[in-house]
Amino acid sequence: GLSCFDGRRFLHLHLEEDTWHNLTRVVYEDRQGVIWSINYNGDVMSYTGQEWEVRYQSDWRLGLHAYSIAEDGQGHLWFANR
Repeated sequence: GLSCFDGRRFLHLHLEEDTWHNLTRVVYEDRQGVIWSINYNGDVMSYTGQEWEVRYQSDWRLGLHAYSIAEDGQGHLWFANR
């Protein structure tokens, strides 16, 4: 899962689906405040403050799984994959 420290306490953000979603590899906050997460399976999820949404599920058979996130000057998100 993910935890956010606000200076006084931790807020724990957990997915209520399969537990493998909670094994976080990468965390990124974009310029709009959306939290992006890549888990150890290479799946991409976003959190807007209300709920998690699975944005991309990796396909290990094709070797398509995300490893990192970057945002360019125009606000486009780039995902490194293999």
